Amino acid sequence: MRLKNTLLFLAPGILATILSYIVGVRNPAIILAYFVITDVLISLFSSFLFISYWKKGKNYDKFLKEYIKNAGPTKISGKVGIVIPVFNEEPWTVVQTAIAAKLSCEELGDVYVLDDSTDEKIMKKLDEYAKEYEFNIFRRTERKGYKAGAVNAWLRKYGDDYDFLMILDADQRPLPGIFRYILPGFNDLSVAFIQVPQYYSNLSTSVALAAHLQLLPFLRVIMRARHMNGSAFSLGSGTVFRISALREVGGLYEETITEDIYTSLLLHERGYKSKYVDMPLVWYGEAPLTLRAYWIQQNRWALGGFQLLRKLLSAKLGFSQLVDYINGIFYWLHVGPLTLTDIIAPFLFLTFGLYFISIEPVYYLLFYG
Repeated sequence: MRLKNTLLFLAPGILATILSYIVGVRNPAIILAYFVITDVLISLFSSFLFISYWKKGKNYDKFLKEYIKNAGPTKISGKVGIVIPVFNEEPWTVVQTAIAAKLSCEELGDVYVLDDSTDEKIMKKLDEYAKEYEFNIFRRTERKGYKAGAVNAWLRKYGDDYDFLMILDADQRPLPGIFRYILPGFNDLSVAFIQVPQYYSNLSTSVALAAHLQLLPFLRVIMRARHMNGSAFSLGSGTVFRISALREVGGLYEETITEDIYTSLLLHERGYKSKYVDMPLVWYGEAPLTLRAYWIQQNRWALGGFQLLRKLLSAKLGFSQLVDYINGIFYWLHVGPLTLTDIIAPFLFLTFGLYFISIEPVYYLLFYG
């Protein structure tokens, strides 16, 4: 582990220990005080960082205008392989994405549905659609590594035939001409991948609408600032990789549930750049429609963030990049276990009179708020 990385990650916890000693009660309830104070400090850190992100957005606007100005069909070079990893997805949904992908790549490449399905009916239907709509089906003999494993198996078989690889989820459909705005960005040989924003179009439930609104500050503010800091990461779909760079890190990382951010870290650690092109180039996406679907999605993302921690503590990154990645883990700490403590602590106080902080009431209100 690197000392700088470790100290930055542990800073809120260390400061919370000092503050807990000053204002916490002298009994086991001081543990509650520690976690509440830790959450306050992390929240303050994230809030100030978000404000700095918002200010950096002005500089991003200049970048985007210049980027669009320099893009165009005459500046496109390279062959693209578009892959759509699927596992027992509804066939017609997959087909619509494959058709959109074919229209988007025009004469620049080919479309592959990476089918890991176990349902024979779905597999048969996909084969029928592939013949009818002229896209490729790729199946592997073993299902190791889930989505990342499927992409890596495709890379081993077809990677030599293409310069760039675009990954799409089954519900993320690119617009025609998307590569006129993406491939020119690879003229800089230090760029390993370019990410475009994802969108949710199916907002038929209140949960879906909430998920959509939750995503907007991330796409409109945080990812723009991370682009400026050189730490924009892959979102798993809508990412275009330079295949030679991806191969340098062994393809997508297979030992985590969120291969996108882990692979991004590996590429940034090697000195590669990433770009975030905030343009509406993907026009469809299905948000989680139920609380259960939303819970599964958020837990998956959170687990992936925590799985990244060990690698992050030893990663060789610039300071701004390191802060951005650590802030991502702080977010999941805040909305997960620390928020749970924020709920439990006052409940125990109001119900059982269990004090966990000893402080003047006015200061307490300011501090806890």
